[in-house]
Amino acid sequence: MRKFTLLIALMVAAVATYAQQWDSLPRLITGTDTAEYIYHIRGIGSKVYYCSDKGLFASADNGDTWSNVTFAATNTAGKAIRSVYYDSTGSKLYAGGDSTLYVSADLGSTWSVAYQVGDRVNDIIRSGNRLLVAYGAFGRGGALWSDDAFTTAHTTTDTMPKDVFYIDGTNTFLGGVNGVYKSTDNGSTWTLAGTGFPASCRFFSMVSLGGTYFAGDVYGNGLYISSDNGATWSNRDSVVFHDFCQVFSMVETGGRIVLSIDGACNNSDPIKTSTDGTAWSSYLGNLTPAYYSMLGLNSSGSCIFTFYRNRRMPFRYCTSTGIADLATADATLSPNPAHSSLTIRTGAADPAAIRVTSTAGQVLSELGTSTGTAQIDISAYAAGVYIVQIVMNDQVRTARFVKE
Repeated sequence: MRKFTLLIALMVAAVATYAQQWDSLPRLITGTDTAEYIYHIRGIGSKVYYCSDKGLFASADNGDTWSNVTFAATNTAGKAIRSVYYDSTGSKLYAGGDSTLYVSADLGSTWSVAYQVGDRVNDIIRSGNRLLVAYGAFGRGGALWSDDAFTTAHTTTDTMPKDVFYIDGTNTFLGGVNGVYKSTDNGSTWTLAGTGFPASCRFFSMVSLGGTYFAGDVYGNGLYISSDNGATWSNRDSVVFHDFCQVFSMVETGGRIVLSIDGACNNSDPIKTSTDGTAWSSYLGNLTPAYYSMLGLNSSGSCIFTFYRNRRMPFRYCTSTGIADLATADATLSPNPAHSSLTIRTGAADPAAIRVTSTAGQVLSELGTSTGTAQIDISAYAAGVYIVQIVMNDQVRTARFVKE
């Protein structure tokens, strides 16, 4: 058995005053074409993916260099890619196009058609033994589920567009036109998740923080929240998210929400952050006030990515370099690789909360420890790479382990 010790960067949970610096990254270019529209940003394993109108761009160095893995490939040539997901259970990479779900068994070297959806594939995720697809645009859509890697698929929900899944180990949500939907049977059936949604709404993004769920409406109603597992929803703050206010994208990392907005609530501050969902401050840093259509994370959550559409430019902000002079500490994961159980030692006897997630952000296990040591049963996990987040003394440490 090997012991794997990582030096882990710490993040401050309170809103700090620091010189925040977003780094400009190379443009997303394939041949003579430059991506203009970004539909999804997702960290998977060691790579960051931008889904764009010019295909699927991948970076193995946190955005310093990019390659396009679909735009010249057979079956996906010249196609826009709107979503991406790695299914560790089947060891396959999925990419959603304007009407087709594509699949690659070699991490993007070659692609085949997994399923003809017939409309925009907006999101892909696994829930239990099933793969789920959210699809739709222009007044029609829904969700699909498959338990055989899309050899066959089944349609569920109503016929309105669906856009984003959010699964946290407790609840399975699906955002789209008319509200947020909830499933208790791994996507076989969906019902509207409670009450309180505006008459006209469309939710493109969801996160959770401290037991509260947040959903961003792109139809201009602002940010909606639920603190009772989706039974009731309300507008988060009509002062901050006032009048016509579009919430395009949200991420949560290290106990912090970061979101991009537009409309009357922009106030030349289109990227905001909060550590409690109540007090909001600017996260724009050195960026120009503009339209930032999408936010995303690398798989460890240490870097946030965005896209400035008018300049067709991606940007990156990494907390390990953006927060000045924080102490570092060791955390030990053993064994690593692991087979059936994982022991986590936090390096201190202070109370800690521990969360294990997939590289796609799905929460798989949550527990607490007051002794500095915790053990997690991982026997049911599929083989692959996983993320451990340790929250202690208002700081977050992240590390990776491999399940064999």
